[in-house]
Amino acid sequence: MSQNNRAPDSNPSYTPGRDTLFIKADGSIATKCWFIESLKSLLPRTNLTEHSFRASGTTELVLRGVQLPIIKKIGRWSSDAFQRYIQTHPATMAAILTEAYSD
Repeated sequence: MSQNNRAPDSNPSYTPGRDTLFIKADGSIATKCWFIESLKSLLPRTNLTEHSFRASGTTELVLRGVQLPIIKKIGRWSSDAFQRYIQTHPATMAAILTEAYSD
């Protein structure tokens, strides 16, 4: 146990004060490539890419009622290209229409 009576964390964790979100147990930076490859090894029958997360994340934000300009900013898009990631599920379309016509 460490001095603060907590067991050391062997999983990637948030690293305050750094420009990276996760580090690996050995202290090295958990890269996007490492993350995707780790998921692929855990879920071998899936076809995961970084776009899988952009699409599902964008769709989830729409379903939660987040306004499109905010989604654009969160995803760091400089154009409206992010809208192609929004999956056309009926619930998603309903959320988009609700936002578009609310004011």
